[in-house]
Amino acid sequence: MARKAYCEGSNKYLVWTVVVLTALTFIGAYINRQSLIDSGGPAADPTAGLPIAGPLPVAGPLPVTPAAFRPLPKGVVDGVTKATPKGGVKVIGQVQLDATQPTGLENIQEVLNNVAATIKPAVVHLEVTRSDLTGGNRVMVESIGSGMIVDRRGYILTNYHVLQDAARITVTTYSVTGQATWRGKLVHSDVRTDLAVVKIDGDGDFPVAKLGDSSTLEVGDWVMAVGSPLDLTQTVSLGIVSALRETVQLDARVYRNMIQTDAHINKGNSGGPLTNVYGEVVGINTAIYTPDAAFTGVGFAIPIDHARALLDELNIAQQRFSGAVAGFARPAAMQAASKASWIGIEGFSLSRELAARNNLSTTQGVCITGVIVNSPAHLGGLQRGDIVLEIDETPILSIDELKAVLKRTPPGIELTFLVQRGKERLDIPVRTNPKW
Repeated sequence: MARKAYCEGSNKYLVWTVVVLTALTFIGAYINRQSLIDSGGPAADPTAGLPIAGPLPVAGPLPVTPAAFRPLPKGVVDGVTKATPKGGVKVIGQVQLDATQPTGLENIQEVLNNVAATIKPAVVHLEVTRSDLTGGNRVMVESIGSGMIVDRRGYILTNYHVLQDAARITVTTYSVTGQATWRGKLVHSDVRTDLAVVKIDGDGDFPVAKLGDSSTLEVGDWVMAVGSPLDLTQTVSLGIVSALRETVQLDARVYRNMIQTDAHINKGNSGGPLTNVYGEVVGINTAIYTPDAAFTGVGFAIPIDHARALLDELNIAQQRFSGAVAGFARPAAMQAASKASWIGIEGFSLSRELAARNNLSTTQGVCITGVIVNSPAHLGGLQRGDIVLEIDETPILSIDELKAVLKRTPPGIELTFLVQRGKERLDIPVRTNPKW
């Protein structure tokens, strides 16, 4: 047998060596690249090392199908929220979120959940049919608003402007057993305070919103607004008391002692409750300040204390101060505040401009704009239009100073009010009562 040349036999081994080395090189490169990808290294960029012929393409927004998206309705803004045109956004089903409880926030989260659960059953949805003059023709239009049940017999507190010129009022209530629709009847209204009361007939055992004390509110307090913004019923929004305004003028209407809040208030929230963190109503959501019908963080609520005279006139049983929300007790400071003195008046601080506009003889003090029937102020003889100048010889220059005197005065103490009534100055004794 002829013997192969050395070079011919060695070629075989050389070829196999090159194949094995090449394979090991590719395997090593692959393993190295995968480890860099897992660690977030530069090899995670699939374009690394590739020649760049131009800018990389930028991904555009994901397509949204018409069935999944519907733009919000546009509307004309007036000074107050008025009533929102019916048929805004339709909600189909509910989205279930799979999220864990934030560590350290369990207490806050539970409080907010309990407040929402406490107040929502007492919040109603209002649909109002009214006649409107459009293009010279009288037509019937539908709008929506909100309200809150304040008496188990079916009395509902809301804004007057929600029901103004109403030909038909439809009320939707919500409970654990579902929703129900009722025919509403306007039983009382007050254009001056922009408040009204609607009555529905039922079993006489409706869930009731518990009324709080708006005079104890301070800037920075947490508040929650509930209602039907843009026709989205049972909507809850959270914010704080942004300011306490003595006078707010919106369009031709002037409101006194308004609560300003950044809780989301939109058209349709009108008449719904603004609550504190104890589930008690401290205001009635009434107005927004916005140039384009969108939420701007500037909303206003009528203090709940302004509604007491209206409710008292109807002899409506008001439930005040629940004392706790699902096990969360009211702080001692709030309990003490609820025992402060109360006399039952509404008013605003005078200024030179207001005094000149109303032809008043004094430019300082507190002008009384309302006296609750059978309150200490009413029994003592204070009247609407009186200007409080002093209390027990202490000058009163603003509504805050008057509140401060009452806050530090124990119940049952007789105070002497020096008031200007027309051209006379009178000393009027008023014996303070506990708030509730």
